[in-house]
Amino acid sequence: MPRTPAAPSNRSGAWASVQRTALSKVLVMGVAGVFGLINTRIIIGHFGTDAYAQNGLLATFPSLMPFTDLGIGAVILNTVAGSEDLPRDAVVRRTLTTAVRVLLISSLVIATAGVVLGLLGAWPALLGEDLMDGGGTTATACLLVYAAALPLSVGQRVIVGMGRSATQVISTGVVSPALTCMLLAAVVARLDAGNAVPVMSYLANTLVSLICIVVAWRATRPLLADAMRDVPRLRAVRGVRIIDTAGPQLFQSLVIPIAFQTDRLLLSHLGEDGSLAQYNLAAQLFNLLTQTVAVTGVAMWPHFAKARARGRIESPFAASAAFAGLGGALGLLLALLSPWAARVLSDGAISLPAALLAANFVLNAQKDGAHVLARATGLLTPLLTMTASEKFLKAHPDRVQAVVAAHDEAWQWIQAHREEAIALGARLQNVSAQEARQLYDWTYFTQRLRESDFRALEADMQFMLDNGMMRNRVDVRALVAPAALDGASAQ
Repeated sequence: MPRTPAAPSNRSGAWASVQRTALSKVLVMGVAGVFGLINTRIIIGHFGTDAYAQNGLLATFPSLMPFTDLGIGAVILNTVAGSEDLPRDAVVRRTLTTAVRVLLISSLVIATAGVVLGLLGAWPALLGEDLMDGGGTTATACLLVYAAALPLSVGQRVIVGMGRSATQVISTGVVSPALTCMLLAAVVARLDAGNAVPVMSYLANTLVSLICIVVAWRATRPLLADAMRDVPRLRAVRGVRIIDTAGPQLFQSLVIPIAFQTDRLLLSHLGEDGSLAQYNLAAQLFNLLTQTVAVTGVAMWPHFAKARARGRIESPFAASAAFAGLGGALGLLLALLSPWAARVLSDGAISLPAALLAANFVLNAQKDGAHVLARATGLLTPLLTMTASEKFLKAHPDRVQAVVAAHDEAWQWIQAHREEAIALGARLQNVSAQEARQLYDWTYFTQRLRESDFRALEADMQFMLDNGMMRNRVDVRALVAPAALDGASAQ
């Protein structure tokens, strides 16, 4: 018999769960942000940018392999959310038993693959040149830890299915502090632990599965205990059919990594020195936003699963529009803050220019259908320069001279090899050759400031004063070192 729409349901419970989850995620991000700053500084400062780049590369394993649970997560979420008597639900119990059996097989396959690849010495060929010496053993160790924790992930699915996404989110708050403790122990012990950093990260993430399985065990007592006892009883306790739900989820899990998570592998194989570390830092910043959106979105899953189990129709479009609008606004804000955050996180070792992030944001917005409403032409003259404090200029003239010489040499090479420079920029910034050429055409390169540049700076300052963007006038010429002027302006 076809289902008919029920009376409109009260969504306050679903949105309350989303709000609790979002608030929990923000609080956890605050803690994780502080400890993440500490972790990044420790890794880059004590173990080097190569260790930081390798850690980011190996951290992609779970993202590249979300299919390792074979779609079981969706099965558990739907079954748990639709249950009326969770602790004594026989269907949920058999579903969990089946899920654990499947995950144990998946874990065995992953562990075996990691060991075989390690013995064959195939990791450098798979992961690229950014793998450190001994990184193959590290990659195998990471997979072994990941495989061991995979069956424990049923606890997280059960908690989310119960509508307690906030609890699962809060449990992730232990990851960064735990990693900090391990890194500090390695530093205090004076261990050359660059290759051990990714393994520490995987061990820290395993704590989340351990916490969630304990919480789920206690909250659903005796459900999980009974389900675990049934796991080895293959003949006495038959499994349930899960392919109808797990199949579509598995298909998505196979496609998404190919579309969105192969970026670091491509950079490791094809990128220039430092590009992977730069990408890792940018991804670390923007993941704060994407994780929040993803986690709060998943918080609504039990609401829709429960509605379906009860024959009620719920539309997701209003929620989707709210998430898209808020995510876009926060994404633009992050793009503006990224250069400052990059300097703080990497102690100046990695830079993320705001102009580049903003230009890429404009290009992507135009590709998504956005139209240019106004331009800065005639209002402002963008002028991007390298800056340093007067104290630094006086204390380190040799460094300043070296940087200026390097930029002069790079500028001369760009002038002599324009197409090669555009192709290099396209590869490093992951844009097409046409988009790279457009970015090049938008930018006017010069190595020294001219009299016209000072006039433009004076006009820009007047514009900002007139519009309340500045309070006091400054002497723009006093801000420029003589070495930055061309011959005429220097006189």
